Amino acid sequence: MEYQYKLILINKSMCKEFIITENMTEILLGTTAECSFRLNRENFFEDIKISLIKKNKVWQAVCNDGLYFSKGGSGKLMVAELKHGDVISLKYTESGNELFKIRFVIDIDYKMFLLIQIYHFQYLDYFYHC
Repeated sequence: MEYQYKLILINKSMCKEFIITENMTEILLGTTAECSFRLNRENFFEDIKISLIKKNKVWQAVCNDGLYFSKGGSGKLMVAELKHGDVISLKYTESGNELFKIRFVIDIDYKMFLLIQIYHFQYLDYFYHC
């Protein structure tokens, strides 16, 4: 089953939420003009870019040079596989300072909306045929 996800970015001065729809396969997140999910350049020391790529129904995050992901003490990762509930940190390679945490979750609100629609249509269909 395909899901719609929320990508939540959090640090001391920012909380941004992006929706990843079921039909998306590649997303560019960052501070540059070509990014579909844009961040304010003034909040960072340099331009950042993170590619989010869906392969075989699994999302992967790939960061640009000068950055790395940290996921539960797993060391410095250039590529991180994202699963529902994951929280990973994006850090500068030189200093180890955290830019922000990334939270990757299924968009429960969207799934509930779909279930309500299905139930509503079944309910209407039942009374229409009575």
